[in-house]
Amino acid sequence: MILTYIIYLPMMFGLFWMLIHTLLASKTVTFSSILLVFAAWTVYAFSDCVYNDFMIGTPLLTAASNASQLSGPCIIPAVLMYMQKLRTKKPVKAQQALIIVFPVTLFTVALLLTYLAGPAELETFIERLYSEGNSVLKDYPHRSLIRLYFIFAVIAYRVVLLSEILLLLSRILRDNQEYHFSIRKLTRFLFGKGKITVVELQYFNLILIFSLAIAKIFLFRDMLEAHRWISPSLAVILTLFISAFAFVALFSAKKEVSRHELFHGWQYNYSPDTQQQHIENSVNNFLMENGEQGVQVLRDFLGEIKVEAKASQEEDDDELTLAERIFSDKNRTWAPNSLMGRFERMMMEDKAFLHSGLTLLDVAENLGTNKTYASRMINNTYKMSFPDLINTLRIDYAEEYIVTHRNAKQTDIATACGFTSAAALNSAFRKVTGLTPRIWLASYDQRHKH
Repeated sequence: MILTYIIYLPMMFGLFWMLIHTLLASKTVTFSSILLVFAAWTVYAFSDCVYNDFMIGTPLLTAASNASQLSGPCIIPAVLMYMQKLRTKKPVKAQQALIIVFPVTLFTVALLLTYLAGPAELETFIERLYSEGNSVLKDYPHRSLIRLYFIFAVIAYRVVLLSEILLLLSRILRDNQEYHFSIRKLTRFLFGKGKITVVELQYFNLILIFSLAIAKIFLFRDMLEAHRWISPSLAVILTLFISAFAFVALFSAKKEVSRHELFHGWQYNYSPDTQQQHIENSVNNFLMENGEQGVQVLRDFLGEIKVEAKASQEEDDDELTLAERIFSDKNRTWAPNSLMGRFERMMMEDKAFLHSGLTLLDVAENLGTNKTYASRMINNTYKMSFPDLINTLRIDYAEEYIVTHRNAKQTDIATACGFTSAAALNSAFRKVTGLTPRIWLASYDQRHKH
């Protein structure tokens, strides 16, 4: 009986994390998408638990089979939408949500065939299918509704799941070009020696979850029934992986986290607006408790910060990167959500310049303006044309990339930095820095030699 209860742990923890996120993370931009992930997961986990619970009756087994047609293929699209919001902090576009059509279609067809074939006959088929395997198909005519149900509920279902898994893997590979996932970086984070981006940490969690889920697909019902300890063990491990993913999702408002922040940083779980409100409330509470003495403490503290910031700025001016020099003007008056603010966020945070096919028209459409106005805005603000600005940002990124990837081929560097070829990289690099990449790296090593 205890083993049976353990099987339901993934489902119960799905509900638990839905509640936790509702209470603690409802202000984050990823809240709606992560809630969709756990809603789909909870329904699918219940269906999987029914499959592994050998005390369950046939009618519930049939209902669970149909429910999995919708919930299972919904998980990865929901995860992709969550990761999209986590990376860009922007709403998911309508065309990106079209992948949901596939699970909805599978679920609709499964319900329709259940009604047409007759629930009683279908229940018998599903019970025999789970206990005897695909060999039961020989007892049903080739063009029967039962055979058609099998095609949609088993074959098409697995094809859709496999296609979605491949889509997720391709997304991970694409994002690896920007984040450069590495076990070394993860190890440093786990031992408290550095920070890691929330995106990277979530991808590592997803790899663990889906690796276990894929392995579980190959376990047949007769094997699970012969070894009753397998299902509870997998349920416990899967619950731990899901909980790690859900816990990190609480910190979606941050770009990077350290291990200390994860374990002591519930205060980081705010959207920018609520984070500002939190700071204001903390300051007000401090002043109410300390009166005039608190006011003087704040004045002294802020004065020290200004002095330190000025000294630090004077020391670091010579160390600014190309991108920092372009965007370091302290006299900017535009708001973060203005056209200029969104353009700079697109370049500095989203790193849109790394897309080799990026055009001025793409930028204008993304900002909701026209090509002519975007060109004039860039020329007037940065005193350079759009192509020159993009190439400068790419060269800035290339300098960092060359230092950290010393053995990379020219073509690999060009691809990673948004250029279409090694020749284009060399030409732009020489134009911006006056040096070739190889000579620049030698010069860099000479400057930083201790």
